[in-house]
Amino acid sequence: MLIRCKNHHETFKLAQKKAGLSVFIRIFLALLKGIAGILTNSAGLISDALNSCMDILSTITVYLGIWISQKEHPDFPYGLYKAETLATLVVSLIIISAAFGIIFTAFTGKIGGDIDTSLAIKASALSLIITISFGIYQLKNAKKVNSPAIHADAKDYLADGFASGIVLVGLVGTSIGFNIDKWAAVLVGVYILWSGLTILIKSIKDLLDASIDKEMENEITKLVNNHPNIKSIMRCMTRTSGARYIVDIDVELSIDSHQEADMIADEIEEEIMKKFPFVAIARIRTHCGENNI
Repeated sequence: MLIRCKNHHETFKLAQKKAGLSVFIRIFLALLKGIAGILTNSAGLISDALNSCMDILSTITVYLGIWISQKEHPDFPYGLYKAETLATLVVSLIIISAAFGIIFTAFTGKIGGDIDTSLAIKASALSLIITISFGIYQLKNAKKVNSPAIHADAKDYLADGFASGIVLVGLVGTSIGFNIDKWAAVLVGVYILWSGLTILIKSIKDLLDASIDKEMENEITKLVNNHPNIKSIMRCMTRTSGARYIVDIDVELSIDSHQEADMIADEIEEEIMKKFPFVAIARIRTHCGENNI
């Protein structure tokens, strides 16, 4: 028998709401840095604003991924949860592109000319505070709803915060006669690149049906083994599907009643769904000796 969880609607809605809020924060940051960059003649702020515009695209992608992942379609009996993973993969590519852009700008761009560093520093500091604060906020939300897309969005905010920090350091350096943003920007670009590659690798593993982490898998098998009528676990197969998990277990029972076996399977499936709320689908197939129930 196969049981699909019915209680993920609220977490999906919460994740979608946080992604929608993120879009508005991105737009505000892009406008703040773009307008301030033009008014102050700061190439660093203008570059940071363009980076935020790219982030708007990534956040919209996250929002769409979460929206699609909660839909149901007869052609996809295991759900569309991987739409969120696809969104995460796209975000990782955007992060990687932004990293290369920062590194390229560090070597080819210049902060100079007649810059109003006083106003530019204030705008840069404000955008940095908002970016880091919301990134931490999104990271907490990602853990709460177990959303890889929201987690990727949070990582993107934190990475963007480092980039904004470099712009701020460069502006402060310019205001006192030093130009130190070049090499610092390179280091930040490398960090952002590493962050994007980490998310990309995880997304690819999820798309290739990687199993859930061994600790959780062991907890699930332990729960099954603790049932008094379970003789042994014959096979345990698990896989990730976006933010959710799919569990498929074959067990050997110490009873011969087909009707009782079905009841035991239902009972174990419900226990798994209750204890592990991010399991989207649980299936227990029962066997009595050589007979498949």
